[in-house]
Amino acid sequence: MEVKKMSSSGSSARKQPTAISRMKQDYMRLKRDPLPYITAEPLPNNILEWHYVVKGPEDTPYFGGYYHGTLLFPREFPFKPPSIYMLTPNGRFKTNTRLCLSISDLLDPLQ
Repeated sequence: MEVKKMSSSGSSARKQPTAISRMKQDYMRLKRDPLPYITAEPLPNNILEWHYVVKGPEDTPYFGGYYHGTLLFPREFPFKPPSIYMLTPNGRFKTNTRLCLSISDLLDPLQ
């Protein structure tokens, strides 16, 4: 027998997936406490796809540049890492290719 949790209105309560809840919290935190040199926003119709811009910091070869990329979060986030892409040519990373970083899905420490 399946037991469903009921809300006060009598309908089944629907819990948001962990990833969506987490992304909403992260977005609010970024708005409240922005990171230097980085702007990031989810798509209005898909909170699991974010676009970011990194502004080249002073005293670096990247100063004056703006570097656009995407973060694609899986529904299993934060238990599975995001895919990270750099879209702007920058001399360090290939464009439109998943980045292999310790926080990305391309580097799997369990392999």
